[in-house]
Amino acid sequence: MKKLFCLLFAFSIIGSSSLFADWIIPISQVPAAVKNAVKRRFPRTRIWKIEMDDGLYHVELSNGVELEVTRRGRIVDIDY
Repeated sequence: MKKLFCLLFAFSIIGSSSLFADWIIPISQVPAAVKNAVKRRFPRTRIWKIEMDDGLYHVELSNGVELEVTRRGRIVDIDY
């Protein structure tokens, strides 16, 4: 019974890993096209956080603006 409980617990942990699909990306691993697109559009702001989800980069800036940017640097959404 104890082994069954441990096995079920392990599977629940493995299965819940999809809940954490958004990953915070270090700036050094962000494509240059993404960083350049953000700097061109908002030259006086700093990038605070970048997450990747479903192939899009979710960028949070120091002025509170949030962007969604493709790997090639196309800004697809801006939230002011």
